[in-house]
Amino acid sequence: MNNYIDIYIKMPNHEFNYNETFRLSSGSFMQLLLFYNTKVSNDVSDGSKWQDFVYPKLKDLFASMLECFEGHINSLMVKNEEHKQMIHVNFSGYDNYKMPVVVVPKNIKPHINYKNARVRDIMAHLDQRLYYLSICSVPKRYTTEEELRVFKQIQELSKQLLDHELKEYKEKWRNICNEAYLYAGIEKKDK
Repeated sequence: MNNYIDIYIKMPNHEFNYNETFRLSSGSFMQLLLFYNTKVSNDVSDGSKWQDFVYPKLKDLFASMLECFEGHINSLMVKNEEHKQMIHVNFSGYDNYKMPVVVVPKNIKPHINYKNARVRDIMAHLDQRLYYLSICSVPKRYTTEEELRVFKQIQELSKQLLDHELKEYKEKWRNICNEAYLYAGIEKKDK
């Protein structure tokens, strides 16, 4: 018998297999959101005051993030119906929402998996995926004017999500942590 969580999930726009041993470094932007949302939905507090305070708020935060980002990406797909597969691949990757290459943000352990991931690890990976999409060169597979136009929209959306939405969610997370430290009576160590 396995000691890890392995869940098959079917959602309106997604079918995927969540396995907590999957590495963050292989996850696409949407895999990171979907999988971590699944993880926090199944997490249980160990009884500490900090976790008792944070876990319900963390579940709400990631549910809100998933809804927000998915809404923006779906809107782009609706505007570009004939190129929605192109948009899907850029934000969601390939089979089970994996990226074709492994990517590790600076200061994050390269082999970290969802079971051991913390919010800061996920946020760093999300940040990296959006940053890369917003600045990367146009892939050679996009050759028509229409494909180039849609890829430009993907880059613009990535930049908007990075500079506005993700930034706001990271600030919300910091505020939740600060409130939890006060609630639990823990003195925060500044780094």
